[in-house]
Amino acid sequence: MNKLEHIILDNGLNVYFYEDKRRHSTFFQLVTLLGGTTTDFSVDDKKYHMQNGIAHILEHYVVECNKVGNFIKILGEAGMNTNASTYRNMTKFYFEAVEDVKMGIDTLLKGIYDVSFEEAKLKKIKEPIYQEIRAKMDNKFYCSNLEEMNYLFHNITFRSIGGSLEDVQKTTLNDLKICYQAFYRPEMQYIIVAGNFDKEAVLWQLKEFYKDLEVKKHRVQILTVKEPKTVVKKEGTVYYPTAQDFINIAYKIDVSKLSCRKKLDLDFLVHIFFVNFFGLTSKLYNDLVKDKIITGSIVKSYNQLNNFFIINIGAYTDKPVEFQKRIINCIQRLEDFDKEIFELEKKDIIMDIILRDESILKTILLFVDNLVDFNYPYLDTVKDIEKMTFETYKKAILDLDFSNYTVITLKDRKEKA
Repeated sequence: MNKLEHIILDNGLNVYFYEDKRRHSTFFQLVTLLGGTTTDFSVDDKKYHMQNGIAHILEHYVVECNKVGNFIKILGEAGMNTNASTYRNMTKFYFEAVEDVKMGIDTLLKGIYDVSFEEAKLKKIKEPIYQEIRAKMDNKFYCSNLEEMNYLFHNITFRSIGGSLEDVQKTTLNDLKICYQAFYRPEMQYIIVAGNFDKEAVLWQLKEFYKDLEVKKHRVQILTVKEPKTVVKKEGTVYYPTAQDFINIAYKIDVSKLSCRKKLDLDFLVHIFFVNFFGLTSKLYNDLVKDKIITGSIVKSYNQLNNFFIINIGAYTDKPVEFQKRIINCIQRLEDFDKEIFELEKKDIIMDIILRDESILKTILLFVDNLVDFNYPYLDTVKDIEKMTFETYKKAILDLDFSNYTVITLKDRKEKA
């Protein structure tokens, strides 16, 4: 297994090298710690609260409105696989190249750090973003999720990475400047270089670039909003064109007392929990099918938002009340822990880790998630999974507080009329 090498430049930039000489290509990624959930922060002790969508707008602006030109387009025309994207807690810019790696690094970094702010450019950038948002409004699950977030959180204002039309409309050029100056700076960023490359040459190029880069010093801190464990509203209905009712139970689980490593372990264990209790071989699933409460699968998902895990369990059903009752009763009892399923899923996770090394992109994506989501700057190893036992799995799930949840029922719009 290749090992990650961590180097901190004089300006505070964290650089991670993952060499693999078996590859033909080089993968270069810059991550900045501004994402959809990064709405509250301070700069030199001055507090700011930003609207949803600003990180996404700034991503588009940085790519297109710099003195190099649209660097994603430039790198793409040079034959590189390249893109930029905004996530809940970060923004990524990357390229993968077989040749001209030096040119790729130079183009991407110059574009990111040489942005020009103009009102006309911001107005132009907003137009395709409006179209993105309008297209999402045709998705019933997107709209249902927005309502779910309103029901779950009192003080956390994050609702969507892209924001609403109103959020985008009221975003000013000054808002972008504040976020850019706070987060598009070396100490708030990571660079990851992976694959087949000349480490010394890349390190020299980075040192030379940043040696000449003038960035004004600021003290930047991402602020965590105090949020109670309770939900705002226990249940509600969203009306949208749908052939069948869809019901979703969203659990709001406080994980603030868990260490970063424990949260990462829970990331694996929740997956096993889903298979164990709600998978196609689970007792609950088979009972629901036998009793004609559902005909399809149970939809499961989870994500992390600040110090909360949000666990979603839902399904299409003609009997939403009965489905809700069965799910809640199952969660309240948690009697069906299955050791055989645990061992099988554990083996699958171990196999995924072994096979992960075959894909440099998958390897780095997982590493960045560990780094940003869990403040864990390492790759998971087979030993990390092997040490997990059935008893630790049971305890981790039983220790979760499932008492705070909201129920969203998605019904056809005709029923409202």
